[in-house]
Amino acid sequence: MSAYLDLKKQWNDHYWKFIEKLRHKFLGPDDPGYNVYQSDWDSEWFWSVVSISPNITWDHIKQHPEYPWDWENVCANPNITPGIVRQNHSYPWNKCWSFLSGNINFGLKEFLEVHPKQLDWEQISANPKITLDMVLENDHLPWDHNAVARNKNLTWEDLVDDPDDPDHPLFPELARNPNINITALFRLIQEHEPDLLPRREDILNDIATNPSLTWDDLKNNPYLYEALPRDQISSHPNITLDIIKENPDYPWYWRSVTTNPNITWEMIQDHPEFPWEISCYAENPNLDLFWVEKLYHSPEGLRKYQWYLSDIVTNDMEKGRDKWIGQQAIRIIKTYQIQRYWRKYSSDPTYALARRSIGNCLKSEEKA
Repeated sequence: MSAYLDLKKQWNDHYWKFIEKLRHKFLGPDDPGYNVYQSDWDSEWFWSVVSISPNITWDHIKQHPEYPWDWENVCANPNITPGIVRQNHSYPWNKCWSFLSGNINFGLKEFLEVHPKQLDWEQISANPKITLDMVLENDHLPWDHNAVARNKNLTWEDLVDDPDDPDHPLFPELARNPNINITALFRLIQEHEPDLLPRREDILNDIATNPSLTWDDLKNNPYLYEALPRDQISSHPNITLDIIKENPDYPWYWRSVTTNPNITWEMIQDHPEFPWEISCYAENPNLDLFWVEKLYHSPEGLRKYQWYLSDIVTNDMEKGRDKWIGQQAIRIIKTYQIQRYWRKYSSDPTYALARRSIGNCLKSEEKA
């Protein structure tokens, strides 16, 4: 675990150095991002994005008080923990408890230490640290039950005890719960409120982005197949390149396919027959920071792919980071293996290498 944390720290520190390079490098009119943000990397937008990035740690924030951090987004940063808040009283946490309310590192115990009026109970109710038992055991608290319905700790059984009960309250937020059975939810809607989906585009968007949605859900429900937004389906994490190949008649939205987390740069290179939107790959979570940095310093730079630096900064690069950490871990393991084998074969006289090494040492001593 410590080795993983060390590698993650290396990634985060390198990411911070890259961010600082962006700050100090003037973007001229030829840069793809110039027309969007006018090279103003000290803008409110820039620091708002950087403040919430999972690649930015508390050490980076604390060591650079001269930067205009967005404290609301700092509070929502997944690297901020209750321990950090307790040990750093001088920082403006009290101004952004509503944002801390949605921080995945904070549980009910930490929230109860704060005055309830400072909290955002919608955020707390949906916080993955909150369980159904906590809600039931603390019914005096101002829970937002719509938000509770989308909390990922609640299962389909928790939310819908009796799907056949016509009086069961159908919360639109159910469509946002990642544990929901999409086909069962669609059937429930059709049975009890059939005109809901045509009236509520937001629910269709929530279904389309729900991580439990599968391609089978679409194939088995013609209405969903036709009604769900193509761009959301095309970028959905359960949509793979194989599914795309097997369903050429579906109107794929290739801008979103290019950003799909299952699509890698290697796949794009291997399939030039598809109409990829290369300029959008800067938004793909498989993007590798070290590769981006090489492009950034190359003669053609990011202009070659028309990548906006704004898209790169807003990209968490989660899959690219995990891939890099995995590669570095394998490199370290192989290095240790080589070292172990070298010690074994060079010191155990049952091996020829060790006997030669020992013999050479004896000869050197005799000459001395």
